[in-house]
Amino acid sequence: MSTATEKLAAHVAQLTFDKLPGKVVQDAKNVILDTVGVILAGSRTPHGNVAVEMAKEFADKKEATILADGSKTSCLNAAFANALMGGAVGFDDTYEPAMIHPAPPTFATP
Repeated sequence: MSTATEKLAAHVAQLTFDKLPGKVVQDAKNVILDTVGVILAGSRTPHGNVAVEMAKEFADKKEATILADGSKTSCLNAAFANALMGGAVGFDDTYEPAMIHPAPPTFATP
């Protein structure tokens, strides 16, 4: 018998863009645009500035982008800086049933 995780993985593995409902695509675009906006706003905060400078200072690899200025660093450092900036001004998305802000950490490593 398959576990819930295996069933979800099998479903996602066969999923193609053309099978997504239009509302899902539009909602995803809205979340991405909103997240980029709050990351850019967060980049102008003291916390955002420190995160970007730290990510650059410890850039052992140039494999991912810091959205604030387009500089490259490791995936880990870019994820840290982008996610921190995404939550810095408090305007990131909220999934109310769980009281979490899923977009910044999910979208953090472009």
